[in-house]
Amino acid sequence: MTSIGGGAFYYCRDLTSVTIGNSVTSIGEQAFSDCNNLTSVTVKMKTPVTIESYTFSNRVNVTLYVPAGCKAAYEDADYWKEFKEIVEPPVIIDFADANVKTICVANWDTDNDGELSEGEAATVTDIGRTFKGNKQISSFDELQYFTGLTSIEDNAFRGCTGLTSIIIPENVTSIGGDAFSGCKNLSSITIPASVTSIGDFALSNCSSLTNVYCYAEAVPSATDDTFDGTDIGSATLYVPKASMALYKTTAPWSGFGAIVPIEGYTTFNINDEMASLNIATEESGCIVNYTHDFNGEWEALYLPFAIDYDAIKADFDLAEIDGVVQNDDDNDGIIDITVLSIRGFNRQMTTPNKPYLIRAKSAGEQTLVFNDVTVYPTTIASIDCSSTSMKYEFTGSYNALNASALADRYVVQDGELTKDASSLAPCRWYMTATARNDAAPDLPAKIRIMPVDGVITGTKTLSNSPLKGEDIIYNLAGQRLRKPQKGFNILSGRKVIVK
Repeated sequence: MTSIGGGAFYYCRDLTSVTIGNSVTSIGEQAFSDCNNLTSVTVKMKTPVTIESYTFSNRVNVTLYVPAGCKAAYEDADYWKEFKEIVEPPVIIDFADANVKTICVANWDTDNDGELSEGEAATVTDIGRTFKGNKQISSFDELQYFTGLTSIEDNAFRGCTGLTSIIIPENVTSIGGDAFSGCKNLSSITIPASVTSIGDFALSNCSSLTNVYCYAEAVPSATDDTFDGTDIGSATLYVPKASMALYKTTAPWSGFGAIVPIEGYTTFNINDEMASLNIATEESGCIVNYTHDFNGEWEALYLPFAIDYDAIKADFDLAEIDGVVQNDDDNDGIIDITVLSIRGFNRQMTTPNKPYLIRAKSAGEQTLVFNDVTVYPTTIASIDCSSTSMKYEFTGSYNALNASALADRYVVQDGELTKDASSLAPCRWYMTATARNDAAPDLPAKIRIMPVDGVITGTKTLSNSPLKGEDIIYNLAGQRLRKPQKGFNILSGRKVIVK
């Protein structure tokens, strides 16, 4: 049935209740007019159909039952909103964990229907230690519906070793001591904006804790023991963007490995498989995940944000391009050696959209996570290292390039510059060499990369005797030498000193 005609039940004085199915799309004028004993109307339609003033002439004395989640729509609809009361059915909580449901129903199911509604949960003011030491429960995100709670008392969930996630409800102001102590599988906890204090050892020995979502703009008080035995240095703390600086400077919160905004931020994932990186506008407070299979040699790096070198220097070296050096060892007019000299990065922050080199101290795939960074538009920039005879340009690229695009260009491969490579991943740079006198550039197929300072971990003392075998030595200007000179020299990329 799709319609109820005008006057269909006019003057049915004994009619006390009616149910209208969800297939009905129209109800005629005076369909239920003068049904003066009507007290209950149940509608299954989620969207109110249009009615007239006399469709339900006795509506001010009638209770209207509507589908779950539809009360607001009927309260805004003409004539429907004039019913005596508009009632939604109880919203039943869909527990992810059957063990949690069993406990909650046993303790707080006031209407004995075998379910727990959001309304029933909201009337609970104290859960005490109902769950303490329960090793069977695994997830209790539904605690968020217990909005009558104002505190999580001491030891409330202590020793719940199977618990993996929980959401603390709004209105809770304090989390007691040892509340989640020993919850070794707890990986995620959500703390509402209302929380102002967290007790001693509340989240101690939570060895799997990975994500803490704290919505409090005012940093909740906590002690040095709150996270005792929990490796928060490997966890991420999500907080309101406006409060990030406070959390970063307030112990013990400042000990989290990463502190990022809980809302209003963008995550960029950069990896070797992507075809391009396109960013049109500047955006602050971003998270960037940079994944690359590092080979332990120098590699090209070109990124649209600044890197805090202090944050990665334990595992990576950074270097800047110094220039290309060519030398005619025997003065026969032929270039014998061409070297790209680089200098160790000696500042804290890199410059966005500028070519650099990076070297991992351990080879293999790694993901660098950069938090709270400002990402700039992906513009193409170059470094010009021209000499009197040659023009060298180092140009960044945010697009994957193929062999044809790399013709006569050099890219960093296996720790050296290689000409006519087959491909280049995004977020790298390439070098172009052009002779200033229009002659063909006199350059080899491969160019060695040579650090000249700043990336050396120590110096080595040599005599000034001639070198043997495969030993090759240069001065700091990049000129190849037959034997070491007094002072600093470069031997196989390492700084040495001759006395």
